[in-house]
Amino acid sequence: LYIPTGFAHGFQTQDDETRVNYLISEFHVPGAADGIRHDDPAFNLKWPLPVSEISDRDLNWPRFRN
Repeated sequence: LYIPTGFAHGFQTQDDETRVNYLISEFHVPGAADGIRHDDPAFNLKWPLPVSEISDRDLNWPRFRN
């Protein structure tokens, strides 16, 4: 799966043993990442399953603002 720079993305698996590996276009810089909440009402995303596990960082992104 190719995800271009600046493209929002998220993953939901249906198996507890799933592993996701990905590469990024730059070296990792702690604190430089940005994100949006999985449940942000601005996007009205419908996940196939209830979200059962999510990192604290991803859970605490601020709401999207135009």
